[in-house]
Amino acid sequence: MVTAITPGATLEYSLAEDEGPDKTVFILEPLDPIVAAHVKDKLFVYHLNKDKSPEDEASISFNKNELDLLSFRLGVKGWRNFRDDSGKEIGYRTESYGIPSVGPRPLLDRRLLVYFRPSWISEIAAKVQGESFLSEDDRKNSGEPSH
Repeated sequence: MVTAITPGATLEYSLAEDEGPDKTVFILEPLDPIVAAHVKDKLFVYHLNKDKSPEDEASISFNKNELDLLSFRLGVKGWRNFRDDSGKEIGYRTESYGIPSVGPRPLLDRRLLVYFRPSWISEIAAKVQGESFLSEDDRKNSGEPSH
């Protein structure tokens, strides 16, 4: 028997390097199938040449960083105990992101990205992608905890 995905269900996640009693907890939401398809479509981009001449070569771009950043921004739904270096709590904000044929979806405000190390974005994006893109069997084989 398979268990249906619960739309809007969230999970809590702390970074691997975050140790101690006052961990920062990120609230993550796996991407629904429509959003996941849109995000995965951002991974590869096919470029035609400017002149569209058959003699000129086309190219394909591999956009892993864009995939991670978009997964991160769409998947993070909040946090607890995330503070700047003076100890002030950093507030969570979103902005609207339009997905063609779907409509607007909230994502983490781009102005908040300055508070995150690139390695944190990659780690959290991997968690969101694992929850969104992997089957239960894939998750078990990868060592990812199931939900």
